Amino acid sequence: MKKIMILLTLSFTIVFGTTINEIQSGLVEPGTSVQIQGIVTAASGETAEGDTSFYIQEGQGMYNGINIVSSDYTVSRGDHVELYGEYVEFWGKSEIREPENLVFISSGNTLPEPEVLSLDQ
Repeated sequence: MKKIMILLTLSFTIVFGTTINEIQSGLVEPGTSVQIQGIVTAASGETAEGDTSFYIQEGQGMYNGINIVSSDYTVSRGDHVELYGEYVEFWGKSEIREPENLVFISSGNTLPEPEVLSLDQ
């Protein structure tokens, strides 16, 4: 009896050390797994989604913040976190959905200065 060997190959992309700006600027395709870090600017329970999301920001200026959708972690404003998860677009909003790993780097950090935007931006 002959044995047949089947080789199954899975293909996926992981982008380590991705910046939030690279995601928001369109340099990363939706569906890509990324590793990002930033300062929590809107903590669990402070977003429109309630306890199921929070926002992190990396640096100043446009395209430096992103929504994190997860009810598995409780974070506070000023926490510096690193996380790994899948980047998705949901109704025109960039998100990292259900990160698999979140590491607290530090807490009590100063929040980035708010940006003043006009209605046409």
